[in-house]
Amino acid sequence: YRQQGLIGLMPKIRSDNGSSRTISHETIEEAVKLKDELPERSVSQIIAILEGEKKVPTGMLARSTLGRHLSRLGLTQKEAKQKISGHRRFAKEQRNRLWQADIKYGPYLPHPKNPKRKVRTYLVAFIDDATRLLCHGEFYLDQRRPVLEDCFRKAILKRGIPDAVYVDNGKIFVSRWFRLGCAKLGIRPINTKPYSPESKGKIERFNRTVESFIAEIELQQPKTLAELNQAFAVWVEEGYNHHPHSSLENETPANRFQKDTRRLRFVSLLKNAGTLSSGKQVAE
Repeated sequence: YRQQGLIGLMPKIRSDNGSSRTISHETIEEAVKLKDELPERSVSQIIAILEGEKKVPTGMLARSTLGRHLSRLGLTQKEAKQKISGHRRFAKEQRNRLWQADIKYGPYLPHPKNPKRKVRTYLVAFIDDATRLLCHGEFYLDQRRPVLEDCFRKAILKRGIPDAVYVDNGKIFVSRWFRLGCAKLGIRPINTKPYSPESKGKIERFNRTVESFIAEIELQQPKTLAELNQAFAVWVEEGYNHHPHSSLENETPANRFQKDTRRLRFVSLLKNAGTLSSGKQVAE
């Protein structure tokens, strides 16, 4: 005021107005490239890629800060809130009390016998209701009984026998084989009400999470089912199962499952019988 009078009290425009003071222009450009390459990528996924490629130090980028800059550039969309009425949320309190299962469309691959053709893949997945852990998931080339049998067997051999399994009314889940197999293992099959996919909220949310994997893997264009499943296994173990989950108070599904003290029941594989037989109870 003494030097410039009233003019000296007027607010001054910053010389760096409109630019980032915490994120370099190079980092923003890299983030924009990743968003342009795959618009479905979330801010968290972009940060993970930048950190994984060593373009920014781990923990330096705040999700809110990068999101604000991308929003200023018109590169983000507000997520519509999904309201489900008439259904109560429920969750079992211990591991293996209840599993949820589903079959989801996967990416197309070159046909094994005719590479000029494309063939659809299908993801079969079993998740634990209490911990959100993916007990086992795998892509297959069809939706027939051997596919469900293979995935169910692998899930049980890795995580133990669940008390019950929650499935929809698809033909493969209401088959005599599936109910008979569950009965032999002491598993109670529970079917959802017709035309109510929201009743399987946890597996449906997992399916939406898998969309990010499918979008990324389609950029890599795997040539075989083995390549696809190898990439998915890495995504599950290094990503989903060991990534903080909002419904678990930011604890990871793997940690929540591991620290649960409920005893697990395992099984032995009977090759000749073509089924699983219940074994003794063991603690993890």
